[in-house]
Amino acid sequence: MKAKNIYTLLLVLSIALCFSCNKEVEEPEPDPREVITGSWFCDQRELGDTVISTFKVTVSIIEGTNDGLNLSNFGNLHGSAKGYLNGDKVDIPEQYVNSFWTRGNGNIFNKYQSNWVYSIVISGDTIDYIGGFKPI
Repeated sequence: MKAKNIYTLLLVLSIALCFSCNKEVEEPEPDPREVITGSWFCDQRELGDTVISTFKVTVSIIEGTNDGLNLSNFGNLHGSAKGYLNGDKVDIPEQYVNSFWTRGNGNIFNKYQSNWVYSIVISGDTIDYIGGFKPI
């Protein structure tokens, strides 16, 4: 009888141990693109000039990619450009946005500031711009 009680106790303890162990749930790594997502004011100027316009750009993550970003109203073109994050830089390959060709890149300093250098082809002329982004 005593042996039966010991075996029963061991069985209960082993079952309790199996159910009391919590499986470790790994937290997903934060997406590095999140630092730049959201709405930004862009102070745009031509190279060597004063600010010529200020407009809103909204940056969002392109789902299903590891580096893709959608830049709504990039260059004040009232369309969306696609960019790709690589470290603290965003590359905007040459693309057609709302009847204009554009390309460029941006340096992300932190979640409060980024600077962009980009070109827009207007009526056959390439105009180079600098845009300072600050969050709204």
